Amino acid sequence: MSVSARGGVLVLNAAPAGAEADVLVALVGADGRVEASEEAHGLGAADGIAIMARSVLNAVPPPERIVVVTGPGSFTGLRASIALAHGLAFGLDVALLGVSVGRACAAVDESEAPWVCLSLARRGRVFCERSEGAVTAFAPERVVDQKWPAGTVIHGDAQAIVSEELAAVRGWRLSGIRRPDAAAILRAADYWPSSDVVPLYIDPPEAKPPAAGLRPAPV
Repeated sequence: MSVSARGGVLVLNAAPAGAEADVLVALVGADGRVEASEEAHGLGAADGIAIMARSVLNAVPPPERIVVVTGPGSFTGLRASIALAHGLAFGLDVALLGVSVGRACAAVDESEAPWVCLSLARRGRVFCERSEGAVTAFAPERVVDQKWPAGTVIHGDAQAIVSEELAAVRGWRLSGIRRPDAAAILRAADYWPSSDVVPLYIDPPEAKPPAAGLRPAPV
């Protein structure tokens, strides 16, 4: 593949988790418009992300850079999308940037107010990412215990755990933004560029080394 003619940015997002999982692969042109895209939905959607990326890349010139959503979100989706992003960036010899779900949602809203992004997580919990950078997880019923300041804007696919009544009492605003589109992900990467592209995991890995230790290296 010739890399002499490049254009646009390849955007990958496989962070959404659970039965509501979505995977997005898109090429955003220099004018901010999506030139080619593929989407998949539901459990296991991230399994086909490499095929989706190939379909998009076959339809457009090679990208000038790659942006991938780093989380928080689906453990499998983040591993698959970030590994693919690194491989493509290396193979195409282009820059790779990462951006969080919350920052991408904030780029949709384009407000300067403090924000919180609530995302679906495993075990019936939600991830909570805040504009100052803190990321935690809690049970939905604990939302009433949160001390977010008045004026906070709430994004994310789990924002429904915050009732309109609670938002009104606390002075919070529900944005209605469940997930960022490709253009917003790109804007967020331009505003908060990060070349440290690793999964934003909240929970420790469930897999543990065997009690007897790892097997010795083969000889």
